[in-house]
Amino acid sequence: MYLVIIGAGPVGNSLVERALEAGHTAAVVEPDATLAQECAEQHDVLVLEMAISAETAAAESHLADADAVIATTADDSTNLMAMLLAQEAGVERRTSTVNQHSHMAIFRRLGVRVLADPERLVAENLLDMTER
Repeated sequence: MYLVIIGAGPVGNSLVERALEAGHTAAVVEPDATLAQECAEQHDVLVLEMAISAETAAAESHLADADAVIATTADDSTNLMAMLLAQEAGVERRTSTVNQHSHMAIFRRLGVRVLADPERLVAENLLDMTER
């Protein structure tokens, strides 16, 4: 499966690693130069140092060829932009982190699969594991 991953922070970087281990190919779109470089050095993937909203991002990431687009940034507006562009490109599998609970309905109206408040989920899992 060909994935376009938006964001090379901790979640995006871990996702790239897992995707490659599972035999998928990926492109990563990350505007932060340091994060983009780290991702490129750690993984054998196409890393584009640009925002998903950049004029050439969709073409350079081969967004229309993606089997899935996954947005992992801490900024819901960036994630929403990625989901809209993916929808316009005809990508059916669209998944995103959503950091503010009040934004979930917007993503769901677009048919996006959402993972709400990822930091809270990690904290809850850590606490559950500790209490066992």
